[in-house]
Amino acid sequence: MAMGVKMRSVAFFFFFFPLLVAGQDTWYGAVAGVREIYNPAYSGVSGSDRIRLSSYSFLPGGGFGLNSIVASYDGFVSKFHGGVSGWVTSDFCGEITNDLRAGLAYSYHMKAGDNLFFDAGLTASVIHLGIKRSDIIFPDDIDPFGSMTTGASEEWDGKSVTRFDAATGLAVSGGRWHAGFSVMHLARPYLTSSESGGSRIDRKLTLDGAAVLPIGEHGVSLIPSLSIIKQGDWLMADAALSLDHEQFITSLSFWVIKDGISAIQPTLGWKGDATRVSISYAYNTGIPANKLPSTALVRVSLSFILNDVEKRRVIHIIKLPEM
Repeated sequence: MAMGVKMRSVAFFFFFFPLLVAGQDTWYGAVAGVREIYNPAYSGVSGSDRIRLSSYSFLPGGGFGLNSIVASYDGFVSKFHGGVSGWVTSDFCGEITNDLRAGLAYSYHMKAGDNLFFDAGLTASVIHLGIKRSDIIFPDDIDPFGSMTTGASEEWDGKSVTRFDAATGLAVSGGRWHAGFSVMHLARPYLTSSESGGSRIDRKLTLDGAAVLPIGEHGVSLIPSLSIIKQGDWLMADAALSLDHEQFITSLSFWVIKDGISAIQPTLGWKGDATRVSISYAYNTGIPANKLPSTALVRVSLSFILNDVEKRRVIHIIKLPEM
């Protein structure tokens, strides 16, 4: 067996297989850019229609072929009194797996006071997971000298599965601050055709908040944000600080997975009237203890704004951290 296939297979076991058997989602690093996926209540809160495309490469220095593509649409619809969004994510592990997910969300926007707003959202989604069992190497497939053996003691039928799911979320905002809470995977679908208990995906709880702090009179703003995510036995946190000034946006995020990887993730971006582009690099701060490559992930994002928010009759606007 070629060394490249062996490395991809071992990588699958250590990075993707635990997510499946423990019922966990792929972790995309800094939460900015995927908030509408985590919490449907944020659909349409920007007031404009926008399309966002993001490409992720995980542990690129290891040559494992761990990549993800995220595409989303988000907009405000006045006749629905709220926002709608749609998203597609595709996670790849070389030629071994393809975890394809898509969802549609609606958020109702409500004014509760002079400067207080509530949003409530729902998401309906579908998950399709394809696995090529012949290329997966389990621990029992490897002898002490690193050679491949056959007849692993662990059973994985490799059949593709398609499951339906749902999520709900709430958000509250006032002035320059906002906070949100959401629950994903309300249906807790199974990720294997055998529907073994260990493959049932855990519910994901997300609590997040941010504030916009203007600095001076030159349009400069600091946006500190914090997100805490709990899924099964996994606990994840992301603390970030963004600087927004005219055409330039930069941010610094520190995120950590309990008993897992932690990283510092700087992002640099440019924004025009209708375009946003950014690149993000996450450095693994756990070296050498976790013995993983120094680059945790690289993310490139491109956004297109389809209309002018100032010309729309929106209920309110939340300035979410973009990076």
